[in-house]
Order: sequence, then C-alpha cells, then structure tokens
Amino acid sequence: MFIRLCKPYFALCWFLASAYISASPCFSERIDNGDQVIDGTQVHTTIYHERGYAIFSNDCGSQQLTQRQLQAGARPTDIIPCPRPRSATQEPEQTRESPNSIQTGARRWAAVAAGIDNGFLGLSSKVGAGIGRDFGSRAAAEAAALSKCRETVSSCSVVSAWNSGCYYITVSDHGDNVAWGSGRTAQEAYDECYKRVRGGNCKTSTLGACYP
Repeated sequence: MFIRLCKPYFALCWFLASAYISASPCFSERIDNGDQVIDGTQVHTTIYHERGYAIFSNDCGSQQLTQRQLQAGARPTDIIPCPRPRSATQEPEQTRESPNSIQTGARRWAAVAAGIDNGFLGLSSKVGAGIGRDFGSRAAAEAAALSKCRETVSSCSVVSAWNSGCYYITVSDHGDNVAWGSGRTAQEAYDECYKRVRGGNCKTSTLGACYP
C-alpha cells in the first residue's frame, strides 16, 4: 500500500516518514514492503527507512539504491527488464508509468529507429538503434533517431514515432545472430528482441520515453 500511494511522490513520502520516525523517542526499525510494476516488470520493493536505502528484487536478482539516488530519479535498471526464458509465454503486464516521463507544456514528439547490417554470409552482422526525443515535430524526432542509429549501422529505418504514451526499443548485445525489439514497455521491447535473437542475449538497457 505504501509503495502504491507514494510512487508519484516517492522522495516526499520518504522525507516525511523519516522525519516522523526520527522525532519519536522510541521506535523499532521501520521497513515497508510492496510490489509494483516498473517499465512493465513486476518488482518487489523493501524500504529500510532508518538505513536510508531500498532494495528492489525479482526472479532475476536484486539491486540496492540509496535514498539520495532515488530522489535523483534512479531506478533499478540492473533487473529491469527481467530476462525471460525462451519458453516463457506469459505476456508482460502493461503500464504507462515511467520515471522517464517527459512533462512539458506543449505536445512533444519522440521517435526510435533501428537497423541491421548483415555481414558476409551472415558473419559479423551488426545491429543499431537510436532515439530522438522531445522535439517539436514528428519529422525532427524521426531525423534525430535515424541520425543516432546510423552512428552504428547504415541500414536504419524509423520503427515508431509518438507524442503520447510510452515506447521502448532495445537490441541484442552479442551472439550468433543480431536482433532488435520494441514495445510499449521496456519489458515488452526486451521480450520481442529475445524472441528474435537466436544466440546471446538482449540489452536490458532500453531506449524510450513516455509522454503524458
């Protein structure tokens, strides 16, 4: 419950809770637990108020972030998105909430592009992706995404452009084949990439953004 109520104002809630506890003459250590969805991935969160940090965990591992890191906007990217086994069929839970939400007065645009340069006989192939975000027009966002993608590979094309909601893209890290995947959440992008790549893995560090 604490996680759900405080999620939009995490830093303020932490400050108020800490101030209350420090003012009490006698107290036991306060630990709050809760489950939340971050970028489409289910995460269990344990907050240690007196110690000044929180631990995020799921089936893929755990990551500790301090109060200062969280107040600065940090998130547990080491376990988000959570790599899935190839046999997994469960669809990721959808969410439109993201710490990367872009809050601006005027409607802004973002776009992502991707491409694969196939090497000779499929050897030494490369994959690239790029993002252009917070532009005043769709064309400008697409041009920026293509430019960034072409820093890695030449055969880039726009995958998606949006000015509302969320979108993410990621690429394979290394392996026998290269691939990219995209979707409305970081988890969805990872899962799509993982289905396509036939060797190695995909990067859990996704490119993307959310607009209100």
